[in-house]
Amino acid sequence: MERCVKDLGFRGVQMAAHYGNLYLDEQQFRPYFRFLNGLGVPVVVHHTPLPVDYGSIVKYANLRRQFGRCLAQGTAVGRELFSNLFEEFPNLRLIHSMLGGGFFAFADMLVPPSTGTDAVDRFEDQSARIRRYLRENIYFDLSGAPQWGKAQLEFAVKVFGADHILYGGSYPIRRDWFQEGVAYVRSLAISEADKALILGGNAKRLFNLA
Repeated sequence: MERCVKDLGFRGVQMAAHYGNLYLDEQQFRPYFRFLNGLGVPVVVHHTPLPVDYGSIVKYANLRRQFGRCLAQGTAVGRELFSNLFEEFPNLRLIHSMLGGGFFAFADMLVPPSTGTDAVDRFEDQSARIRRYLRENIYFDLSGAPQWGKAQLEFAVKVFGADHILYGGSYPIRRDWFQEGVAYVRSLAISEADKALILGGNAKRLFNLA
């Protein structure tokens, strides 16, 4: 990896959302993340078609391929955020594919702030810490814009910020998702500046491209 980055000009690495039953926050991966944290390159976390607990959805193709990816990726993002991974490696940047499994839909729900009025509060108030990780350490790849729908993509931009979303084509899955993805992003009801960030600006910044 050191040779690839320092001598050959590679700009990042890719990992899967989990390996076997192990998600990336487990201790087995800490030596590698320690090395990457020092090297200062981003990590693209590719989705897997199934979460670890997959028995209930594996026999239905669409549920397995699409919802399974979201479950696997969303679980991976959540475990990274709620573990101490980014406390140990503050320079680590993970770019999750499939918009983190639609993580924009759960981001606020997972860290509800205490109102001080609940008789029973079963949630730990970790809002500040988790949102700092989302702001400084976690980014998201579209992995085929048309599959999401415009309302969902526009909402993802509103939740995450355009500066945290990277364009991705995700081929081969469906040809139209690959071929029509750029035009689809350009059709969104977001600013031209936000479109420019998604379609290339963020990649240039995160991967240190000229």
